[in-house]
Amino acid sequence: MQPTSLSEFGQIDQTGDPATFVTFLDAACASASFKQYKQHLIRALDVKPGRRILDVGCGDGVIGESEGVHLHELLAYGARPEDLFGIDLQPEAIARGRALLPGATLSVGSAESLPYPDGFFDLVAQSTVFSSILDDIMRRRVAAEMRRVVRPGGLILWYDFRVNNPWNPDIRRVTRPEVRALFEGCACRFRASTLAHPLARVVARYTWLGAYLLERVPWLRTHDLAAIRPTGDAT
Repeated sequence: MQPTSLSEFGQIDQTGDPATFVTFLDAACASASFKQYKQHLIRALDVKPGRRILDVGCGDGVIGESEGVHLHELLAYGARPEDLFGIDLQPEAIARGRALLPGATLSVGSAESLPYPDGFFDLVAQSTVFSSILDDIMRRRVAAEMRRVVRPGGLILWYDFRVNNPWNPDIRRVTRPEVRALFEGCACRFRASTLAHPLARVVARYTWLGAYLLERVPWLRTHDLAAIRPTGDAT
């Protein structure tokens, strides 16, 4: 089954075929409101040539597995292919990424042991990686590695679930106090984002504008977007 409209989101959400879900999610993320949100976010990152960027859990760097910012999108804002780095556990995704993003450095590996020197990156990003890690010790190791490889004065960009999904026991939210504890001593600024998918499925069948307006209600948002600075005090 191939999705053709937003009214099919409920069917897609029940499919056992991950490729079909990713295809639909990629189409949904092409909406005008979502594009506007991502463009605002990328501009705020102040991407420039020569600034090295790492995506932890990058997928193939193009489609990815979440609504976060993907490596290929940064090219339109001044990043060079040689500035882009990604790491992922899935060899198939990395193989696709190397074909889709020639010049970028994409590696198969674990975020618990990042193969980069200390302070190597200006920006380190992750999208829904930590909510997929259920072990607290592993979470701390990955956070420590992200902090290690970002330079002093650099930025860690965080996008992840702030609420649990009762239908998916393999996802565990990360609260704001937990984020601050993972990046102790860093300055953290949070913004709730992303309309709850069950609500979005219903509303988007009839109106994207309605979904956009509902997303402006903070307690209807399921994810946190955070800018984490490795210097200064947590706020």
